[in-house]
Amino acid sequence: MEPQRVYEFEYYKTISNRILLKDILVPEKFGGLSGAPLVDENGLLVGIVSNGTVDPDSDKKFFSPCSITNLVSFMENRKHDK
Repeated sequence: MEPQRVYEFEYYKTISNRILLKDILVPEKFGGLSGAPLVDENGLLVGIVSNGTVDPDSDKKFFSPCSITNLVSFMENRKHDK
C-alpha cells in the first residue's frame, strides 16, 4: 500500500466559488486529484479539488478547488428543484 499523498498550499484569495491557493509543498507535476478533499489546518473540509483558475489581477494560474460552501448551496438548490 502506498503512503497517503499530502500537498501543502497557502490560501491566496477566493474568486466566485474558487479558492485560489499558492503552491508550498507540491511535486512539479501532479494529477489524478479531481474529487479529492481540500482540508484546512484543523482538518475541516473546505473544498473539493476540481481545476485551476487564472487570477485576473496577476494573470497567473492557481490551483483552485471549488468551495464546499458553494457546493452545498448548489446541492440544496437542486433538491428544491425536484
